[in-house]
Amino acid sequence: LKQYEAKQFEQAIVTFQQVVDKSPGNYAALYNIGLCHYSLERYEMAIDLFKRVIKINPDYTVAYIQLGNSLDY
Repeated sequence: LKQYEAKQFEQAIVTFQQVVDKSPGNYAALYNIGLCHYSLERYEMAIDLFKRVIKINPDYTVAYIQLGNSLDY
């Protein structure tokens, strides 16, 4: 997503949230929202999102990695 790449994290969150609103099980969009919150140093929100991603798809390895990174703060 160009917004994320341009570090426009707030706008990216809105875009990804629209995807989640239409498809609540879209773990990739939830993961990306978590990445945005992580980039904005909102670690608690990121942690919650990465945990949700893991519940939806326990095989999504990068969510565990980002969860660990978030817990370091």
